[in-house]
Amino acid sequence: PFKSLLEDIINCDYNLISVWTKACTLRTVPEIGDEDLGESVVALLFSPEALLREESARLIARSGRELYKKTSERIPEANRKQLDRIIAGEIAEKELVFEKVRFLAKCFKEIKEDELLFLADKMSFARNDEKGIYSQPSNTIAWSFSSEKSDPEIFVNHEDIIDPGKIVRDMRMNSYFCYVLSLNTVREFNFQYPESSFGIFKYIDNCKE
Repeated sequence: PFKSLLEDIINCDYNLISVWTKACTLRTVPEIGDEDLGESVVALLFSPEALLREESARLIARSGRELYKKTSERIPEANRKQLDRIIAGEIAEKELVFEKVRFLAKCFKEIKEDELLFLADKMSFARNDEKGIYSQPSNTIAWSFSSEKSDPEIFVNHEDIIDPGKIVRDMRMNSYFCYVLSLNTVREFNFQYPESSFGIFKYIDNCKE
């Protein structure tokens, strides 16, 4: 049965079914239909993977909040604040790890989503503030998204630029949010996945030109 298959995927060993596959499965489920599936989904609220915590919270939010109310007090506070926002519908979809991975997969088409999770977990989401100004930290790459363009503007603030401090981007007219990724995180990715890193460094070099 389909329900049994869902539970098998969600509960399967990570060495057999990847984190990304589990997350995609959670997204396909419209709502929790029975207690057994509910228990499996609730268990993921305690996962070490932010992606699975977020996607399980979204599924619970689609199914009614009672399951979360019964469980939330046992969730570590550091994770609970984020999950509370998801349950309450207060989080921007683009802020979710799943959406960050999807975006990075468009930038780096040759890299598997499960590897891109390393970058997505550490990539920041920043809303445009009321003044329309965003201070981009040094040694980062930022993608600025506009409601007027389908593709983001890309800014690389490298540590070897003349001003090693923060670059202030005026986003007043056209930007409503941005993603920011530390170049140190890219270097860490290179250490973890050296065979997948060339395309990322080439992408950043092209953005700097």
